[in-house]
Amino acid sequence: MKSERFNYDYSVHYRTWHSNDPDYIAKMIRSALSLLKPYLPEISSEPVLDIGCGFGFAMEALKLYGFSNIFGVGIDAAQVTACQKRGLDVVRIDSVVEFLEDKLEKYAVIVMMDVLEHIPVEDQIKTMASVHNALKPGGRVILQVPNASSIVASRRRYGDYTHFCSFTEHSLRYVLRSAGFETITIPGSKPLKRGSMRLWRKENRRDFRAWIIRWIWRQVLIDLFGAYDDIDTIPIEPDFSAVAIKRL
Repeated sequence: MKSERFNYDYSVHYRTWHSNDPDYIAKMIRSALSLLKPYLPEISSEPVLDIGCGFGFAMEALKLYGFSNIFGVGIDAAQVTACQKRGLDVVRIDSVVEFLEDKLEKYAVIVMMDVLEHIPVEDQIKTMASVHNALKPGGRVILQVPNASSIVASRRRYGDYTHFCSFTEHSLRYVLRSAGFETITIPGSKPLKRGSMRLWRKENRRDFRAWIIRWIWRQVLIDLFGAYDDIDTIPIEPDFSAVAIKRL
């Protein structure tokens, strides 16, 4: 029996966490810029592509950073429409691989923030190979994915019905290497900073509590995996980022 294909409105889920409020959008643009900035090359007029651009926060961040030749693609019609209403150059697609077929060595930068986990596992390497082919020599792809090493990994993985998996630094590196990338950078966990001990202040109590939780989780990872991994190379945040550069 042939199964039917349904078109789901992903924005129903997305709007659980995000809104169209201008102040919120500005906050998300700043957050996207902070995340992307360490991995971006020098500003140029070369084309930049945001795959799975959502409501366009990363595209706005790239524009704010100084890039001018920015394009976005997405599968969800409602999100694409929302981007277009804000004047962003975004089109709807059905397949990343099909869209990139005729884009050989076109882009200097491709951004995939919270995208790869939405692609079926059996299609992930093929998708990243198409991304590799679409990058100019020396071009780069910047990704963010759910972190299977986080203390909240299960909630992050299953909080979104359309997630197919989460990643460790090892599994993401495997996907990227299999797709043709040789230069891959995946930063380890951020340094633990205990912060102020003036615990009568609410913000200090929050920071100290977060430090305690992260410190305990690191000890668990050290105890279980310390003999096999350099603990400093293991990201422990709910999501982690990577940048992969195409060989010149």
